[in-house]
Amino acid sequence: MKVKQVESEKFYFDVLPIHPRPEKLEALSSYVVRLAEANGISSISGLTQTCFSDYLRATHHLYDFPLHSPECLQIAANCTEADIQAMTFHHLGEKFGRTYYPNTCYTFLEKSIAHEARYCPYCLKYYGYRSLLWRFQSLKGCSEHSCYLLDTCCHCNKTIPVFPFQSLVRVTTCNYCLKDLGEGQSQPLPPKEQEETLSFSQDLAFLLSPQSQETMITSPEYPIGKQFSYVRQTNGLSLQEMAKRIMLPTQNVVNVEFAFPGTYTTSFECYFQCAKTLGISFRSIFEGAFAQWRNKEVANDYERQFSEDEVINRVQKSIDMLINYRKPLTKYNTFKSANLLNAPVVPSPTLLKQLENMIHNGRVEQRQKTSLKNQIIEQEILEVMKKLQEAGKLATYSSISEAIKFPYTSLKDDLWDIRALNYIIGYLLCRQRCLDKEEDMLVIRIEIAREQLEEVGEPIVRSTVLQIIERYEVGLSHYSHVKALLENIPTYILRLD
Repeated sequence: MKVKQVESEKFYFDVLPIHPRPEKLEALSSYVVRLAEANGISSISGLTQTCFSDYLRATHHLYDFPLHSPECLQIAANCTEADIQAMTFHHLGEKFGRTYYPNTCYTFLEKSIAHEARYCPYCLKYYGYRSLLWRFQSLKGCSEHSCYLLDTCCHCNKTIPVFPFQSLVRVTTCNYCLKDLGEGQSQPLPPKEQEETLSFSQDLAFLLSPQSQETMITSPEYPIGKQFSYVRQTNGLSLQEMAKRIMLPTQNVVNVEFAFPGTYTTSFECYFQCAKTLGISFRSIFEGAFAQWRNKEVANDYERQFSEDEVINRVQKSIDMLINYRKPLTKYNTFKSANLLNAPVVPSPTLLKQLENMIHNGRVEQRQKTSLKNQIIEQEILEVMKKLQEAGKLATYSSISEAIKFPYTSLKDDLWDIRALNYIIGYLLCRQRCLDKEEDMLVIRIEIAREQLEEVGEPIVRSTVLQIIERYEVGLSHYSHVKALLENIPTYILRLD
């Protein structure tokens, strides 16, 4: 065993002396804690230096999503990248084509995943690890013990974080009262829910496990959608009837069945609700999709109405428009403005790659133009702050906005500019007040976002504030002041008009 000295009085091991094997479908957040415990690592800093020295903030983001740089953890735990990714949502993301970009898997699963830990007390007692299946909110119970999953400590009734990023405690221990979660009791599932739990557990196990064919299909959304469309029509349901049954907009069902590959318009929750309503398993959907792809039925499904040249021309015009109007240049926005979201075309891998390059180049051009404009705005704001200081007045968003008269009118139309101003003013205020902590910057940006929403006459709700500061709530839970601030912002406002 080789030991390296990092700096004075700090050491880390290339390979830890004890490396327990991951259990089947164990969550990565659970395994990392067990690995630390087995090797006597009792602090987050020690764990970071040992397993994540290539990404020091990794422990703040251990929510079981695919890791994009697991090399240090591989070495420390003496396991393969495949072993690590099998403890995340990686294989589920692969099956739906959602692992190409870092955030696509999170966005895909955000509405389906519990942001706090859930557990079966009996499994914790007998096996001592947490299952990746328990992260899914639609899974109500444990199929092995036929009981409901718990979402709070059985002793102090507090919610339990997915990963104990503040201080390491055992997987089976509550972070707050430090009592054994395995001592809890859970209510048994009724017979009908036992069947549903077993069926969904088997389906999730299939989705989360590696399958040889999952990486073979270049654009899996299309054949998957065709399977859903076929089953829906076999059941004699129209798109509108299907949408009514699952209580979602018709467009959501359309996106499940016909979304243009790579646009990432559909969440896992939509797929799940469609499968549940149609009474089919994801395994059968994927087996049918693979058979369809293997038999090349997709390419001959219908005559293409759009040539590849027409698709390219439409996309280029859409990119130019988004750049000129300073709108977010996402795949979804690009294909939507090009009227290609539900277009009758099955793009070849070559075309998809060309479209990727076009969008990438468009983003580069847009960033350059945005950077130039932001520099001009920053100088304007600095001049105003200087005048306010000379006049003995406090520089705030309100005083700056009053002096400059920012020209935006609505969140929908001016989100890009609102976000840019939020960051620029937040950064400059932090610098003026000598605040250098990330949490300070987030607190100021949240306060600015509230004022911006009030300024354009938008409801001040948590989701829109997070949209402006471009952060996910689950990634902010370890900032106590930010968490308290967000908890005071309503999640929705009931309108009586």
